[in-house]
Amino acid sequence: MRSTVLCCCVLAVVLGWGAGTAQPAAAGVRLTAPEQTVLTLINHFRAAHGCRALRVVSSLERASRSHSRDMLKRGYFSHSSGGSSYATRLRAFGYSAAGCTCWRVGEIIGWSRDRAAAASVFRRWIKSPVHRAVILQRSFSEIGVGNTRGALCGLTGVSMFTVDFGRRVKQDAA
Repeated sequence: MRSTVLCCCVLAVVLGWGAGTAQPAAAGVRLTAPEQTVLTLINHFRAAHGCRALRVVSSLERASRSHSRDMLKRGYFSHSSGGSSYATRLRAFGYSAAGCTCWRVGEIIGWSRDRAAAASVFRRWIKSPVHRAVILQRSFSEIGVGNTRGALCGLTGVSMFTVDFGRRVKQDAA
């Protein structure tokens, strides 16, 4: 079977930098096996390049899962949905910039029909200078990984991935 993998990414800086620490990780977030594989691959790759591990937060996790489902359900491959940006989507899922001196987000998306889709998409991301730069962005401290399987534009067995990255620094932490 011929491998099919497609990837895309974007990065946005919304507010300026400030000193402080990231928000605590959400309790009770459960990842599927493909989501855990992507998280593990990303964190190992970051560690090998001197970057800190990313922590899963529920708002980014919900946003990334929702976006992966929406892309398959509505048959598109893009960061925006209905004219709304991914930053707007992340805010709608509770990843708020309110009260922050720093709010930075990024997103990468990809899909594959390979049996080992998570590893296949990850390999594509790290071969792409733009995707690799998002993964290795030292300022990011939080992550959400969403995966769903289904059909896309007539192709069955598609595994869709959305990875949302973020950093929030609250004003009181400055």
